[in-house]
Amino acid sequence: MKYDATLKRMFHQPPQRLLSLVLGEPVVVSRMLPTELITVANLHPDVLFETDHGVLIHTELQGYRSDDFAQRNLLYFALVLRDYGRAPVQIVFWLGPGKVGIDDGLSHPPALEYQYRVIDLREFDGDWLLESADIEEAIFAILCKLSNQREAVAGILARISRLPLPAQREAMSELLVLSGLRGLENLVHEERQHMPVSIDIHENTFLEGIYQEGIEKGIEKGIEKGIETGAHQTARDILLNGLTDRFGELTAEKRDRIARADIQTILRWTRQAFTGTTIDEILN
Repeated sequence: MKYDATLKRMFHQPPQRLLSLVLGEPVVVSRMLPTELITVANLHPDVLFETDHGVLIHTELQGYRSDDFAQRNLLYFALVLRDYGRAPVQIVFWLGPGKVGIDDGLSHPPALEYQYRVIDLREFDGDWLLESADIEEAIFAILCKLSNQREAVAGILARISRLPLPAQREAMSELLVLSGLRGLENLVHEERQHMPVSIDIHENTFLEGIYQEGIEKGIEKGIEKGIETGAHQTARDILLNGLTDRFGELTAEKRDRIARADIQTILRWTRQAFTGTTIDEILN
């Protein structure tokens, strides 16, 4: 999913403040290790860090329910151990909007007891991340618990506005994508009006990628117009096109529900399309 790709891209600068807070001690990442060759059924670990003390930290970013996640994570553990000769510390960040949909380990006594940390970002202290010197860690805070969301968004935008233009547009695109996971798109757009931050979807390689490879093909057809205008009909078109491309032609009843829905409902359904697996789950 595109938000997953966004987060992996953001983590090209190691989130040292985030990892330090999770592990309860200072963490200094010396390098990121390649994961492309560590594969399980065409999947590979999201991010693998090595600290200056040689500790391996394997991080997964999960936003949807998976009944076999623990088994897959155990396979990653074994493959990292095999390839690097060291057992990794495993941390899973839950990004989803609902109840955490994964287990935190496996228990099959006496043969196996296996656990890893699962962090529900909605319960994680985002205010502390906002103070990070790394703008991408500050943007990541949008997924966490914040004492004042509007002040947090305004502060992030103020920092983005002081970046060089290419970095400014990259950071803005990341903020737009992640804000969708928490239903904060409107707040970001409102606060953006007060900041000297500009964004052109076709001059920014990252947003161009979203435009071309969006989670639903319907989003790529309407995302530029939707961001610029926020028009009700545009939002409907984005949702309809995306659902049609993903599930095939919609029934008359489903199309009528979308046609009659207000803008807030349309936006909610569009956000749910990021994690929903069936059309009824998305349109609930």
